[in-house]
Amino acid sequence: MTTKDNSFAVQTARANAAIAGIQKNYSATATLLLAGTSYTPSGLISLLETYVSAISALQALHAQLHDAVKQGATQKQQIHAILLALEGLVVSSFGESSSKLGDFGFTPKKVPVLTAATKAQAKARGPSFSSSR
Repeated sequence: MTTKDNSFAVQTARANAAIAGIQKNYSATATLLLAGTSYTPSGLISLLETYVSAISALQALHAQLHDAVKQGATQKQQIHAILLALEGLVVSSFGESSSKLGDFGFTPKKVPVLTAATKAQAKARGPSFSSSR
């Protein structure tokens, strides 16, 4: 029997149902030949129980990862706001082109260099979109 739902809950339920079925119907059987491999009923039950335990561990790790990602996103927003405020403080304290910005990991804003050719191209294009409204 196969199913299209591979969720943790479905896989756990299938494994637990298989364990119950083996205990009820095959406990007195010496070996079971499954997919070309021989298993004792107790060995097969042990294998399925290990799988259920692994799924439970994965679910716990998944929940931890989800919480950590959520916490990281919250911290990222907080740190971003703090760094923007710190950059504003440093610029107002030392100036926009001060070398002290580098002490904080900030770089001065680049001033665009307009060459004569760039200015000529801009003039040839005509007025900009925002000024034509």
